[in-house]
Formats: sequence, structure tokens, C-alpha cells
Amino acid sequence: MFVCTQRHTQFSIHRPLTLSLSALICSAGLFLSSPVFAMPSAPQATVADLARACEQLASEERIHSEEKAQFILECVNDQLTELGYARINSL
Repeated sequence: MFVCTQRHTQFSIHRPLTLSLSALICSAGLFLSSPVFAMPSAPQATVADLARACEQLASEERIHSEEKAQFILECVNDQLTELGYARINSL
């Protein structure tokens, strides 16, 4: 019985902290996703280099032609995100 009471006490103490942390994380996500904190656009040369590398990868992976454009765009966007640049809508 003591163990259950102790666990209940721990839960009730940590629950407000958990809820507060969750609210803080959600608020930070909304704040950082605002246009003020938008990621910079990549230079055209960077996008072109990434597109060439992703096109080479698509060829090596033998991606079908009907899927190739989407594969390359997703590949470029993944790399842009890793480099800290904004995603693009088309090549």
C-alpha cells in the first residue's frame, strides 16, 4: 500500500511539471515556426549542386523515370534542411 501511495505522490508532483514542459515545447515550436524565424533560402548554386548529386543518386538507385523528379526534389529538400536552408517547392 505504501508503494502505491508513493507512486501516486510522485505522479501528482511530476504531472504539473510535465504539462508545463509540454506547453513550453509547443509554444516554442509555434514561435520558431513564425515567418520572423524563417530559414534562409539557399543560393542557386547550392540547389544546383544538390540537384546534380541527387540526380546521380537516383540513377544509382535505379529510380523509375515517373518517380525520379519527386525523388530528386525530396532528396534536395532533405539536404537543404540539414544545411539550415528553407525547403523548395520545385527545381
